[in-house]
Amino acid sequence: MDPDFAERLDRLRRRLAESRVAPAGPPAPVGDEVPRGVGSARDGAVRAVAESGRLSSVELDPRLMRLTGPEVAEALAQASSAALRACPASPPGATAGDTAADLRALAAQLEAAQAEAARAMAMISAGLTEAIAKVGDRTGMRGDPGLSGLRQLLDETGAAVRAAHDLTVTGDDADAGAPGRGGDPDGLVAAEVDPSGHTVTLDLHPSALRRPSQDVAEATVAAVNAALEARAEAAGRARAAGATDLSEFRRRITGLQDDSLHRMRADTQALARIMSGIHEP
Repeated sequence: MDPDFAERLDRLRRRLAESRVAPAGPPAPVGDEVPRGVGSARDGAVRAVAESGRLSSVELDPRLMRLTGPEVAEALAQASSAALRACPASPPGATAGDTAADLRALAAQLEAAQAEAARAMAMISAGLTEAIAKVGDRTGMRGDPGLSGLRQLLDETGAAVRAAHDLTVTGDDADAGAPGRGGDPDGLVAAEVDPSGHTVTLDLHPSALRRPSQDVAEATVAAVNAALEARAEAAGRARAAGATDLSEFRRRITGLQDDSLHRMRADTQALARIMSGIHEP
């Protein structure tokens, strides 16, 4: 076997082993810096602050309590959404999208390796067929050189890489499609966050307007954070499922590559032995 070709296959396997799905959760602070965002509504009558992807505080002007429940809920939702959008919540470094892009590049490299392997197998098969024809009358050797199994293994390897890429993209879509819902312990505020985790919808219980504005503000923080946590848990489950599937994929791809290399070496050695025993008349 061509040493350069074998080395390329080894590099592909190492890159597969190094691929990882991005971890879930908010980023770790850099030094003393905490990611922070601020949002407001109703000309500053409602002010929300978000830190590390969660609401840390909400201030509600008591005068707004004279509005209707939907109006108060809309103002609180606008301020909360603006604060969350202004707050960096995605961890730095690799993401699941990066993994998908890496697997796309890997699939392209593997297709090139497959094309080279197909050419090499065609040459080996032709050589074996010629050798068998030459020594057949003297040795009784007959039959097909039988390289179709190796070709199938290489095809399966390429299909597995493409399947892993599709799995990663699907996992991303599953994460992105998971909204979150939550409420405060007293049942004053019900919250829902969209799949991005940046847009909040709120619903106030009728009794909320009879409570102090500070109580409603604190209930908003609790409800929105509960919804964000529910969304994060759903995304975490999707990522964990994807990581499990990718782990099984890595195990399978390693086995395919080992078998491919073993069979290609064996076929090459068999051809060399046959050719060395042939003497032209």
